[in-house]
Amino acid sequence: MAYSRKLSTDSAQQHSGLNILGAEFEWQNGAACNIVKNPSIDPDWWYPSTGESREFDRKAKAICATCPIRVTCLAKAMENPDEQGTWGGYTEQERHALRKELEDDEG
Repeated sequence: MAYSRKLSTDSAQQHSGLNILGAEFEWQNGAACNIVKNPSIDPDWWYPSTGESREFDRKAKAICATCPIRVTCLAKAMENPDEQGTWGGYTEQERHALRKELEDDEG
């Protein structure tokens, strides 16, 4: 299913910045969570262990809320159900629920 059509109206938007991640992940260069551009960010916030999840989820979501490519990020994660961590401001569990809701709406 192409979730990006439902979630993104700006999927073709160009993002400036260095191509630090390679062509496949070039869309991530403009992300608010880019640790090269924002070295104070801890990447573990997007992939918390069980004991840290609430605090880290809150921190990751706060950064995602300011991100100019949040919708694109969420769409990429929705297209790949195996993606772990927080993407586009949604945890794995939240994306699973959203995916189910979108599939039920199509039903």
